[in-house]
Amino acid sequence: MISPRNRSLRWKLALLTMVGSSIGLVVALIASLVYNESVAREHKLEELKSTGQLIGTSSVAALVFDDSADATRVLQALQFRKHIHLAALYRGDGTLFATYLRKADIVPAAREYANEEDRREDQQLEDRLVDARESMRFQATHDVLTSLWNRGAILELLSVELGRSRREASCTAVMMCDIDHFKSINDRFGHAAGDDVLREVSKRFQNAVRSYDMVSRYGGEEFVVVLNRCNPENAVSRAEQLRQAIAGRPVATGTEDLQVPVSIGLALSTDFRNNQVEALVHEADMALYAAKEDGRNCVRTAHPPAPSNRENPGHPEPTMLISKA
Repeated sequence: MISPRNRSLRWKLALLTMVGSSIGLVVALIASLVYNESVAREHKLEELKSTGQLIGTSSVAALVFDDSADATRVLQALQFRKHIHLAALYRGDGTLFATYLRKADIVPAAREYANEEDRREDQQLEDRLVDARESMRFQATHDVLTSLWNRGAILELLSVELGRSRREASCTAVMMCDIDHFKSINDRFGHAAGDDVLREVSKRFQNAVRSYDMVSRYGGEEFVVVLNRCNPENAVSRAEQLRQAIAGRPVATGTEDLQVPVSIGLALSTDFRNNQVEALVHEADMALYAAKEDGRNCVRTAHPPAPSNRENPGHPEPTMLISKA
């Protein structure tokens, strides 16, 4: 006959055995689910990667996509991996077009070279990667239509240039340029003619500046020209030369030759020493507005405000003065 004490111990042992088995079953089930999810993710990742073009060497690779949605899905699929070297690459318009990471994160590690042909093939892949990387960098920093610097790139370059000009106590000239009545060109002759005008104006700007100056398509029919180490006394005449380079002769399009007047707003870093990039561009933009109001196809220059008139506080000074070319 089993004593009550022994019966109680047996029940406890049986209960513990059941609980232990249940916990083991739950743990096994969770492990199975995690493993299956990981495998499913890997299969999905392989499927997604097949939509991109792999360009790479034995250590580095890039997956380039025609469809930004595919690139986005690959980025999301790779997020769960730990210690992955991952970066997103974007076009100038902000759409994602590639992932750039270690080749070991995309394909198995490279084998040892079996012969000279394998080595040459790997070298060719490396050369393709360099070309692809340069192509990606160009797309990320240049305007598609004109091949000029895009807005983001020119602001970065201008920031560097202003820092240099402050250290060297030199002058950087910023010109905000706008094609006058550009909308009427698109409306009358079509967007193809408008694109012809933008490309030709871009070429003329580039041909009219020095090799170390910078020209950017800021947006639409607006351009930003940055003259490095510019003599302040010659800045206005240089802006007028640029205006003449654009408006001085007709632009040939697929329909007819068109006169293309341009308005320019000029701001000098020496006049606004405490201003950052955005502020100096804003001063040039305000000068451009003044050129538009004064009849267009002209140059106007921004100047810092005069000192406060403490003796006559009832007549405050304007925030910025504009002078004619």
